[in-house]
Amino acid sequence: MIKNPAKSIACTIRINDESYSNQHKSIPLYFKEDGQRFLMQQTLKMLTSSPYNFEIHLERIHSQIQLVKVDLGIEPDVYSSTFVDFNLHRRGNHSRSITFIWDSSGKIRPENVRNKQRDFLTISIIFSDMSIIEIRLQIRFYIKPGKHYRWGEELDHCKGEIIYNIDNDRPCDMIIMPTLYAKPKYFHLLQQQQQQ
Repeated sequence: MIKNPAKSIACTIRINDESYSNQHKSIPLYFKEDGQRFLMQQTLKMLTSSPYNFEIHLERIHSQIQLVKVDLGIEPDVYSSTFVDFNLHRRGNHSRSITFIWDSSGKIRPENVRNKQRDFLTISIIFSDMSIIEIRLQIRFYIKPGKHYRWGEELDHCKGEIIYNIDNDRPCDMIIMPTLYAKPKYFHLLQQQQQQ
């Protein structure tokens, strides 16, 4: 019996806080290294009342597979909806780029924002062959962008890859837990120079 070869899908995610986009300002996103204390080693920090712009780029997707919808949920409390504006869905030969806005307002109750609690943001991308890619991020929510929110590394992008075996008889569900990457140090120097 010949086994199907393993294949991989790579994804890159950029997230921006759109709260002050009309004023040409933005609140940076930060993340921290949590080590072994929680399920994932890195925690992204987000605010409980901000609109976030997600840009997701997937590579090595078969050219005939169509995007059906994108759902986004928060665990342990689940809030799910469809967010994709197909005008902002671009496809190449073996890639897909998806852009959508998700507003965190009203999704997390203030009493559920606790110091030692982590939530999980799951982005489910559903394709026409019924396969699903789930991108999971570990989140710590904050009510205000105070000192503790800003402690850590400033987020540049997230990157992940999933390796899977193709089974022609059934679609597969794939989970990506991306690594968070900080903005390079020279980025902050450039920002300081532009402000002077």
